Amino acid sequence: MGLANEVLIGLAAGTTRVRAVAFAPDGEELGHAAAEIAIHHVADGGVEQDLGEAWQAAAAALRALAARVPSLAARTVALAITGQGGGAWLIDDDGDPVARAWLPADRRAAALVDGWRRLGIGAQLREITGSAIAPSLWSAQLACMAERCPVLLDHAATALQGKDWLYFCCTQERATDPASAAAAFGDCRTGAYDLRILELLRLPEVARLLPEIVDATRDHGALTRAAAAATGLIAGTPVVLGPVELIASALAAGLAQPEVRLGCSILEGGGCHIRADRAPPKLARTTAEIGAILPFAALWFKTAQGPAPVVAEWLIGLAAQLLADAGLIGIARPELVSILEQKAAAAAPATLHLHPGAPAGFLGISGATTFYDLLRAIYEGQGLAARACYDALGGRLEEIRVAGDGAHSRLARQVLAACVDAPVRVLRREAPAPAGAALIAAVALGHYRNLAEASRDWVGPHLCAPEPVDRDLQRTYAERLADVPAASRDRRAAGA
Repeated sequence: MGLANEVLIGLAAGTTRVRAVAFAPDGEELGHAAAEIAIHHVADGGVEQDLGEAWQAAAAALRALAARVPSLAARTVALAITGQGGGAWLIDDDGDPVARAWLPADRRAAALVDGWRRLGIGAQLREITGSAIAPSLWSAQLACMAERCPVLLDHAATALQGKDWLYFCCTQERATDPASAAAAFGDCRTGAYDLRILELLRLPEVARLLPEIVDATRDHGALTRAAAAATGLIAGTPVVLGPVELIASALAAGLAQPEVRLGCSILEGGGCHIRADRAPPKLARTTAEIGAILPFAALWFKTAQGPAPVVAEWLIGLAAQLLADAGLIGIARPELVSILEQKAAAAAPATLHLHPGAPAGFLGISGATTFYDLLRAIYEGQGLAARACYDALGGRLEEIRVAGDGAHSRLARQVLAACVDAPVRVLRREAPAPAGAALIAAVALGHYRNLAEASRDWVGPHLCAPEPVDRDLQRTYAERLADVPAASRDRRAAGA
């Protein structure tokens, strides 16, 4: 562990916001700040972002953090960067942007990806990368650019992802992490690039655009003078390029600890569920069931994404709108949510099921169905999806660590624990990804020997008490949710 007055900063680049969080050497949060970034919607499902604006937002967040943490620049021993996976950020030989970045939400590569599936290319890619193909992938978006606007690739010298771009702005080093590299252009067993991917995609020219792969637990860059002037930090400060934010969040939840069989559920939308293995995957047996296998620091993070046909926030929003239109609402949104969830918790379990194909469909509605039955069914659908995901990811768990907006819901946690048959613990961090990135930096600086050792300081004190499984509820779900249509279970287990 470092000196008590030292600070490690975690910087997380999201779609519309950059978060900067300061941590003590033992993982205690000292302060946080954020800055917004604009996104631009263009024709054919395009979602773009200006590279310069993204860097300005990151620098602004770091300057704002300095106003909240005394002597931040002098105390900072490392800046660690994480962010979303996917997207395409092109820069030229001078490091200037070639065009606006394509974000992970961009859908312009959707038709191309559908074609890869029909031709069997998707399955071949997955046998190497361990990841299901999707329009958000770095590889898919670069292939789409090669078809639609090859001049962009002609002018580019390097293709990055969002966090890689911020790392470049800080250090002038063109790099990415093993998980990002493997998901798009590499072998998930090694974390290295695999030229077979370029051959399958008929993109040999993209090889020259791929950045160096770095191991964040051992390697780091140094903040340049220009970046120091922009951020308010000191030139030469170590800068660590962390992995994608899913891995960073999983590390903040403790998945590097080998002594416990843990799962990590990010409860937003349909939910993303993560486990970590300590042996390279056997792809023939696993890749058809999970969304991605992401290598990092001798760990393999397996993810499965639950679909989100309906979410609780949508239904609660309808109730709030009706009350407001009738002039009856006079309480704050959090209090309304608490009241509705208490009544949903009192509703009979497993009376409805979510429809596997409809965007907001329920099976089993009758004249006796109430609003609270619908709300409970949403949480039960998410719990069932989690059970299918964890079954695919490797079987029984000792504990599930939960984060995300949905983790604030007691009913969601109770249903999740009962469906998966494992106690739940809430991670007391509003932004786990910056904490995971900073944890990695603590290892890179030699404060800890490895991620598992760092986790004992950085994770345990920031977990709520375990919430046990309600055995009556668990038996009800084991009996009654087993009758959910197989198509629903298969769709939930398939991942992204």
